[in-house]
Amino acid sequence: MGFGIFSPLGICRKRSKINAMPAVATAPMIRREIGDDHICLLTFDRPESGANIFDAATLDELNEHLDFVENDASLRGVIIASAKKSIFIAGADLKTLLQQAQTGDLRAFIAEGQRIINRLAELKIPTVAAIHGACAGGGYEVTLACDYRIATDNPATRIGLPETTLGLIPAWGGCTRLPRLIAAENWSMKSPRAIDLSI
Repeated sequence: MGFGIFSPLGICRKRSKINAMPAVATAPMIRREIGDDHICLLTFDRPESGANIFDAATLDELNEHLDFVENDASLRGVIIASAKKSIFIAGADLKTLLQQAQTGDLRAFIAEGQRIINRLAELKIPTVAAIHGACAGGGYEVTLACDYRIATDNPATRIGLPETTLGLIPAWGGCTRLPRLIAAENWSMKSPRAIDLSI
């Protein structure tokens, strides 16, 4: 099993001397299950890896699943989850980003991610992100595009946009969706302690 090192950006880079995550996996990275209740469960489970990350192939798969959801009028909702033990989605794949920055394809990758995540946000049925484990960067932006988010209180569950500490803008909607979600007018529902912490 391959493991990666997670940078402050919430992105995964290969670790030497260990089987690294393939940039493009050969098996599906997202499983789709439809229950008798007509709820579509999309489970991120990158093969041969301890982490779920975003690369072009994962975005393409998510896009295909959204095609299916949009075209199945019997569906009543979508749940996004992870099969990993301690990682929900860790963000973008550093190798992919570096390659695309060098080839000039980074802008197109960001635009495609925005388009696909906007499709998730625009679904006509309720969407829920069931978060367990590290949820950072692009992984968090996926959850922000959902109508609802639930998370475990396990110590492994850490949520955020750590790239902002380096002056980088969350490119897939995090810089617009998160402020709307935590707007001051919504703080009346939060405890005074949460307001003091601005969470």
